[in-house]
Amino acid sequence: SGEYETSKTISKEANHLLKCILTVDPEKRYRLHQIRKDPWFNLIKPDPSEGILIGFHHITVFYLRFY
Repeated sequence: SGEYETSKTISKEANHLLKCILTVDPEKRYRLHQIRKDPWFNLIKPDPSEGILIGFHHITVFYLRFY
């Protein structure tokens, strides 16, 4: 069935992305790579200077021994 309602406060672009993600037919449903290419998804780009991004920053791990 796949019936749902969205808030009127959601933009057309966000509503389109939700529709594509929530499509019942798995052959037509957005895959992760399609979601990542969506204009609404890309409105805000991550800033690598803010915090640590897994897969972007090298994180050194130290093992400490306590006696």
